[in-house]
Amino acid sequence: MTELRTVEEQLQAVLSTCHPLDGLELPVLEAGGCVLAEDVYTRHPLPPFVVVIHEGYAVRSNDLVGVTMARPAQLTVVDSVGAGHRASVPVGPGEAIRVAAGTMLPDGSDAVVPLGHTDGGAQVVLVGGQPAPGSGFRMTGQFAGAEQLALRAGTALGPAQLGAGVAAGRSRLLVHPAPRVVAVTVGSELVEPGGELRPGLIHDVNSIMLSSAVLQAGAVAYRAGPVPDDPAVLASVIEGQLVRADLIVVTGGTGGVVGAAMSQLGSFDPVPVAVTPGPVVAFGAVDGRIPVMSLPGEPVSAMINYEVFVRPAIRRLMGSRRLFRPVVRARLRAPVQAPAGLRRFVPVALSGSDGHHEVDPVPPGLDSSPLVAASVTGLAVVPEEVTVVEAGEDVLVIRLDRD
Repeated sequence: MTELRTVEEQLQAVLSTCHPLDGLELPVLEAGGCVLAEDVYTRHPLPPFVVVIHEGYAVRSNDLVGVTMARPAQLTVVDSVGAGHRASVPVGPGEAIRVAAGTMLPDGSDAVVPLGHTDGGAQVVLVGGQPAPGSGFRMTGQFAGAEQLALRAGTALGPAQLGAGVAAGRSRLLVHPAPRVVAVTVGSELVEPGGELRPGLIHDVNSIMLSSAVLQAGAVAYRAGPVPDDPAVLASVIEGQLVRADLIVVTGGTGGVVGAAMSQLGSFDPVPVAVTPGPVVAFGAVDGRIPVMSLPGEPVSAMINYEVFVRPAIRRLMGSRRLFRPVVRARLRAPVQAPAGLRRFVPVALSGSDGHHEVDPVPPGLDSSPLVAASVTGLAVVPEEVTVVEAGEDVLVIRLDRD
């Protein structure tokens, strides 16, 4: 009897063939969604000058000691400065300069009075408040000095991170590019989505589900197929996809057609894994370069094994630090059975709040239905040594609704 590989052993074997893609320098906006491949340091202090933080009047705080709304002070306005410009004169005793938010603090001033504490005068302004020295502006380098670490390599680049990169003085960033993943569906019974279903034919569900999952993981998705159960045709299709693939995922195929096709192209490892649904989740590589992974053809089984084995590989290619989805503990609302010696992943609907989760397993007989799968938000994990988990007991659940 063939010895089964554990889930951890299979994951290790898969991840050992996948390495972060080489860094590519992209314009900042195009780098969104990628993972940073370099440390980013500030090129200048942040802020780069003493900057006014709200509209008002730059003043000398000593001129306003004891001032209140009932007893305002009168100051002479000697200049008015918009953002991006500098005051033409310093602030002298008894004087003020009108300033916009983002303006460089005029020389001679040590505070900014908010506009709402004044009458907004143009030549002469009445000030009805006493500002504290140092109020209304930020000092040079208050946020960061020059050559200070702003973003670490491995950071996922969302809007805030891109903003930090620009603030650090960068217009381009070195990133691991989004992996290009090709989903190849195999089966002589498959027709394109929406195609005519003659007797014995079914729609190609997997290519749409997997391509969408690939996009959700942060990669670029391509579809290829459906391909008939013919090793020569499949080998030709896989070979033709190499020009645009960093990873190829094959689903379906009968009678060892995938293994036969891969034997013409490179290495392939069809060792059974101690997992259900499964059990054969094979992988290999073409010319030792492009990883190829083979999943079951049944749609729900394909998606479960995608989550367990393929998605972490995609995240590794992206250079992400977070390969796996979050896991929570939840209480079962119905019993679940599992074969001895196999780790079972059970489709479930998760409900409740953090710390008080409950899960409803998909009823037996319906757990392979693509229609029922549409309501699945998690995978309950039943360990190899457990054959029954009773209602009311806790299980670990992989959250499919979280990254």
